[in-house]
Amino acid sequence: MNQIENLSGPQHLTAADAIQALLRFGNGMMRRQRMVASVFLLVGLFAGIYYVTADRVYQASAQLLVEEPSIGVFPGASPTAQSNKLPTQEKIIRSDRVLKQALDQLRQMDSSLQIDLVGLSDEQALTTLQGNLTVQLVRNTNVIELSYRSASPKAAEVVLDVLVQSYLDFMQQHHQDTSVTVLELLKGEREKIEETLHLEQQRLIKLRDEAHVVGFDNDSLKSHPALQRVNSLNESLTQAQKTRIELQAISAVVSDAIREGRDPRPHMHAVDPDAARSLTAAVLGVAPEQMRSIHVLEQKLLSDRAEVMRLEKHLGPTHPSMVALQGEISNAETYLSDFQARVNGRSSNQSGGQFAALLGDLVQQKLNESTQHEALLRKEYDTLEKEVVAMNGSLSEMLLSQREVDRLSRAYDALLEKIHGVDLGQDQAAVRVAVIGKPKALIAAVSPRLRLVVLAAGFFSTLLSVGLVYIADLRDDRFASLEEAERQTRTEILAVVEKLETYGEYGAEAIQMHVAPSTRSSEAFRTLRAGLMLNPAKPRLIAVSSSEPGDGKTTISSNLAVGLAQAGKRTLVIDADLRKPGMTNLFNVRHAKGLSQLLVEMSPVDVVDKYVMSTGIDNLELIPCGARPLDPAELLASNALSDIVQWAASRYDHVVLDCPPVLIANDVALVTRLTDGLVLVVRPEKNSRRHVLRAIERLERFQTNVLGMVINAMDASTADGAYGYGYGYGYGYGDELTDEKQAVVMPSQNAVSQSELVVHTDSAAPKTAPVRRSTPRRRAA
Repeated sequence: MNQIENLSGPQHLTAADAIQALLRFGNGMMRRQRMVASVFLLVGLFAGIYYVTADRVYQASAQLLVEEPSIGVFPGASPTAQSNKLPTQEKIIRSDRVLKQALDQLRQMDSSLQIDLVGLSDEQALTTLQGNLTVQLVRNTNVIELSYRSASPKAAEVVLDVLVQSYLDFMQQHHQDTSVTVLELLKGEREKIEETLHLEQQRLIKLRDEAHVVGFDNDSLKSHPALQRVNSLNESLTQAQKTRIELQAISAVVSDAIREGRDPRPHMHAVDPDAARSLTAAVLGVAPEQMRSIHVLEQKLLSDRAEVMRLEKHLGPTHPSMVALQGEISNAETYLSDFQARVNGRSSNQSGGQFAALLGDLVQQKLNESTQHEALLRKEYDTLEKEVVAMNGSLSEMLLSQREVDRLSRAYDALLEKIHGVDLGQDQAAVRVAVIGKPKALIAAVSPRLRLVVLAAGFFSTLLSVGLVYIADLRDDRFASLEEAERQTRTEILAVVEKLETYGEYGAEAIQMHVAPSTRSSEAFRTLRAGLMLNPAKPRLIAVSSSEPGDGKTTISSNLAVGLAQAGKRTLVIDADLRKPGMTNLFNVRHAKGLSQLLVEMSPVDVVDKYVMSTGIDNLELIPCGARPLDPAELLASNALSDIVQWAASRYDHVVLDCPPVLIANDVALVTRLTDGLVLVVRPEKNSRRHVLRAIERLERFQTNVLGMVINAMDASTADGAYGYGYGYGYGYGDELTDEKQAVVMPSQNAVSQSELVVHTDSAAPKTAPVRRSTPRRRAA
């Protein structure tokens, strides 16, 4: 693998990872406080300008109660059974017809009440009315809430009142149109009977004139059987005609309702409530006796409720009388509700259209039966009339004419009663509407509201801030602080190395710890050395690598090796980077034999001394890379490398192996399997967070013991390091030491603790000099 691996592989996000991501994002918000504050300030400024300059909107509200009459069994169906009418009423309120009627009335009012409609055409005005009008159905009730918004509270109240009145006028007119149809049918029948009655009266007068009879006694003729039969047939025929006329009117109403898709039952009540109830009950299979008992029970229920309201003023709810009445009321309500549910269930088993069709068929059947019955009576009456006429002559003819006049008069009176009985009021309408809350406008404006503006500004400010911080975080995919690097990699930071000065190009003169061991920059390498020596695992075979090329792993490994050598430790540096050997180039031994040739020797341990080179630094030796092989991984995987490392461990106190970058190839896994651990070099200004985390993940997959990280090339000129980093050393010496004779040495090769590190000077006895590990710190944002 010669390229960096793809970093977008599948990841398993745990709860801890999610919490860490949120904490990291919170830290990012804190680091960008100025940007967040600027966003809140700008959004708040715009929100304030909007609140001050926005037009005020006022709202008026009203409530309507919409009820549907019962199916003829008993009034007062449940709200659930009637709620199917509410969506229809909502559409009627918002219909163009109702709004156009309201608009015509508004056009005649003062211009101040038309503040929202001034300068608009009728079409635009209708659109404005629809947009400002809100119709809301209150759940589980028969109440419709209306609201209208306008730039003036008075205008909102007046416009809503006009809209409500237009809706009520429409409903009233719609019901009256149906009632007028029924009334016209009854009047037409009345005119026919009136004309026939007039002719019959003229005939009676003529008969009396011809017989020269002013009056006659009916008692003398009543005892004759034929006349008695005529009288009986006459009464039956009158009743049959009355029944036929009623059924004709009901049939016409039902036919119109079926043709227009409406429920015919409410219109049947306008013609004849008793007949309508009987027909409806017959369709639903409800006995007349049961209907009468239900009516009696309803009346008793109303009486009991009134009695409870009267007794509540004097008796408590636990009084025996109150308990008894409440029990009777509960039983009655339960029975009526169950009865209504059964009736509704029968009605719901078939659709509205099927029910209307069945009702229409039943009415037509009754009408046919009534017509046939009337025809039979008429036929029998005519036959008997001829017999009476032949028997009684002119007197009988006069008597029959008088009877006909009486019959027609009674039919005429019955029609007049029906005409006067047609209810043109609201109570018999298909839907009853009542205003329970008159239009009333609020004094305070509903828009803009200060609270909503503040909440909206806060929401959008937070949303915009989060988005900007997220985008900034995506664009700057680097660790925000040393603490974040430790937390996300779950790896200790051993030292923080600032950018080093260049002293030489090759060899020992190019190594910071050798050229300027007393400078502040060299202190970081002594901190790294102390951290490794104080590690409980006591690592002696130490690999050094980085996530990518150019991170300074060779600089760190060379200075670490010099630091160990200065502490009196015999140290060997092995350049194990066979692809791009940095350590070999540092000591300018590129053409010398090295590790690549040693690994192909028949017995590497026997000849390894020939490959070890002096570095010019006490206690420090080097095995260079050697010639670049064709397949470095194959050489590093051989047993020869293990033999060489074991030989070095037996001859030296510490062995430092300069390894290839982790993400370039798997060579680092072949080397670190033979070491005590690895030090990972991270360069914050160069390495992305993803690459470092990917390197740590690969090392964990290789089961490599990561001793810690070294932060390299930190910029000490700024407190934040331009990348959100800050660091210090805790003990805070300022200027560099100027005594060139001072040197840090280890009195014993086996010393591993900080207390054994001593400083020798020409004029003082050895003194203990504590060495402290560099402590990362972050500048306050």
